[in-house]
Amino acid sequence: CPRTGEAECYSTFVDYLDAVICDYHDVKNAAFKHPAPTFGDLEHLPFGNVDPT
Repeated sequence: CPRTGEAECYSTFVDYLDAVICDYHDVKNAAFKHPAPTFGDLEHLPFGNVDPT
């Protein structure tokens, strides 16, 4: 699967990369979209209260 060095690279080649990624992962539904990311959002991480002070 191709890799991009930075987000701007993906944005530039989105049409090509989306087709390659869908083919690589055998995604048949062209309308498939990832959910909004929650990485870094402390409300959605499974660690509980990481700063109990």
